[in-house]
Amino acid sequence: MATKPTVKQNTGIFASVVIGATLLLGYTYYLIQTKQHLDVQAIALASSWVQIKPLWARQIVSEGGYAGTLCALLLIMFQGVLYAGLALVAGYYGLNFFVTKSSQQNAANEKTPNAPLGVYTAEIPGSELRVMLPKYPGPQKGSWLGGAIDKNPYQQNFYRIDQAPLTVKEGVELTAHKKLYLAIYGMLKAHADVPASIGGHHADAPLFEHSLAVAKKVQVHYSERGKKESLAAIAGLGHDLDKLLAYKKSGDDWVKNVNATHHNKYAAYIVSTQPAFRELPEDDRNTLVLALRYYHDPENLPIGATNRTEALIQALRLCDGYAIKEEKAAGVESLTDEHLESIQKALLNTISELNINSYLNKSEHAGGWTTPALEYVLIPMSTVLEQLGKHLPVDLNRKMQLDHETRTFNHPAARLISQQLDQNGLLMTSYKSFSSEYGLYDCRIGRAGFRAVLMLQKSVLDQLIPGLQEKWENCAFRIRITGATKDSTVQGDSDVDEEAEEKEQEA
Repeated sequence: MATKPTVKQNTGIFASVVIGATLLLGYTYYLIQTKQHLDVQAIALASSWVQIKPLWARQIVSEGGYAGTLCALLLIMFQGVLYAGLALVAGYYGLNFFVTKSSQQNAANEKTPNAPLGVYTAEIPGSELRVMLPKYPGPQKGSWLGGAIDKNPYQQNFYRIDQAPLTVKEGVELTAHKKLYLAIYGMLKAHADVPASIGGHHADAPLFEHSLAVAKKVQVHYSERGKKESLAAIAGLGHDLDKLLAYKKSGDDWVKNVNATHHNKYAAYIVSTQPAFRELPEDDRNTLVLALRYYHDPENLPIGATNRTEALIQALRLCDGYAIKEEKAAGVESLTDEHLESIQKALLNTISELNINSYLNKSEHAGGWTTPALEYVLIPMSTVLEQLGKHLPVDLNRKMQLDHETRTFNHPAARLISQQLDQNGLLMTSYKSFSSEYGLYDCRIGRAGFRAVLMLQKSVLDQLIPGLQEKWENCAFRIRITGATKDSTVQGDSDVDEEAEEKEQEA
C-alpha cells in the first residue's frame, strides 16, 4: 500500500542553505585566523562605478572584525551573482533580438511611412567635454610622454586637514621649502593620534612620529653620501600624509575610511595643493610630486622621470624600511609586566600543542624532535613564532609582529621569546662544546639540516607541563647538534639546509 513521503520537497533547499551558511561562516573565521581578512575588506571597500555598494554595508565592513569580514564576503558574492544574472538576461534578450530582428523590421517598414526629406537624427559630435591631462617630458628634447584624456573634468575631491599652530624661532628665514615642511608638519602634529598603520605593519607607531623618523633618515641618507637634496625632509615627512584621510576613529579603534581615498596615491595631491608648493622651483615641484605619487608604486614611474626623482624614491623606500624595523623593535621593548606574563602562558600553551615527533599527525611536519634518552627537546624558533600568536590578544600579537616575517633570525620577538623561556628555566644556553646566548642551535634530524632551533630542558618542562613527554614517544631519525646559530643568517622558505643535505648525499 502506497504511503505519503515523509520527506518534504523543501527539505533539500533548507539543508543546502544551512550547509552554505556554515561554509560561509567557517570561511570567514578562517580568513581572520590566517590574517587575510584585511585583504578581503579592502577588496570590498575598493571604489568602482560599476559596483553597487550601499553606504550601510561599507560602514559595517569598515568596522572590521568578524561581522565586517562576513559583510565583505557577502558584498563580493552579491556583486558576482548580480553581474552573472545581468549577463544571463542580456544574453537571453540579445539572442531573442537577433532572432526576431528580421521579421520585426519587415513589419515596421510596411506600417511606417518614409520620413520627410531633410529631417535627420544624429548625435552632436564632441558633446562630451574632454580635457587632456598634462604629459611628462620625454628623454629627448621636445618629446612628451604619458598624459590621458579626462572625460569627467567636473569630478572634484574636497577635503579639509587642520594644522596645529606652530611657533618659528626668531631669525629663521622662511623659504618656500621651509614653509611647505611646516605645513606638512602642522597637519601631522594636529592629528598626532593617527596610527602609521591599522594593520600592525608599524607596531602601533603614530603616523606623526613615523613621518619625523623617515624625514630625518632621508636627510642622513643624502648627507652620508655627500649629496644635497632640498626635498629630502619634505618628502620623508609627507610620504604617508594621505593616511590622515584614509583612516578614521571608530569607538576606540582606527579603521579604514570608506569615503576617502586608499592610502599610497593621494599624498602627492595634498602636498601639491599647499600654497607654499607653488613657490618651489619647477624642477622641485615635478620631482616632489612624482616621488610622493610613485613611492609605493616605483615600477609604474613614468619613463620621463629624472634620475633625481628615482634617487629620492629609493631613499624614501630604504629609510621607511629602516624606520619600520626600529618601530617593531620598540614595540617589543615597550611591553609591560602584564604583557610578559601573558607571553609566558602563551609559550607553554604553544609548546603543549606542538606536533613533537609528529605524534599528533604523522602526515604533517613535526613541530620538534626528541628521544627519551635526550635531556632536551628541539623546537624551531620559526615554529614558535608562527604558532604563538593564536594564544595572545590581538594588540599584543600586533606589538610582537607575529603575523608576518616569522622566518628571520632577527625577528623583534625572537630574543624576547628566548628570554622568557630562560626565565622559566627552560632554555639551554650551552650544550657540550657549543654555547648560545639565546639557546638557538643548528641541528640535523636524519639527513635534513635545520637552523635556529631552540633547545629546551625536558626536566623543567615536565614540571611546568606534567605528562606531556610521554605523549611524544620517540623520534624516528637520528638527532645531532652541529653548532650554535649565528644571528647574521636569514632563513629561507624552508628550515631544511639543502646545501648541507646535498653534501651529505655526495659523501
